[in-house]
Amino acid sequence: MKRYLFVKVLMFCLVSMLSLSCSEDEYSSYPPEFQDVTFESVEGDEELRANTSIKAVVVQSKKGKLLNKATYKWECEDASFEKQSVEIVYDKQNENPSAVFEVPYPGSYKLKFTARYNISGQSEFVNYTKPISAGKITCTSSALYYDVVIEKNFRVK
Repeated sequence: MKRYLFVKVLMFCLVSMLSLSCSEDEYSSYPPEFQDVTFESVEGDEELRANTSIKAVVVQSKKGKLLNKATYKWECEDASFEKQSVEIVYDKQNENPSAVFEVPYPGSYKLKFTARYNISGQSEFVNYTKPISAGKITCTSSALYYDVVIEKNFRVK
């Protein structure tokens, strides 16, 4: 009887020590945090011009963690994109998302970037909207994925 109790106590201590040594944070997924969208002329012009290639880059201020498939989609009225939507494995390709596109006419435009990150760890609740210069960033979560929507206004001459 004493031996059985000793084995139970020993097992309890072992399980307790193992659970304390593994931090929950190690297994938590987090979406990337974004700070802005930048635009540059692919041809090297100082200004963005109609009918020339423009590169948009979504700048991350903090990388995401434990995310597998990510889907990026770009939208802008009247724009033609080299690749309008892309799928990647985020944990292996976590560079700043970018797209190259052209708009046909001078004027004001709104770029919309939508990203969905599939969670591969424990999901953390996220729900915020933050302003950026000439736009906003919205991030929401569910048990299976994080959604990020970034809208940014820009001018083309």
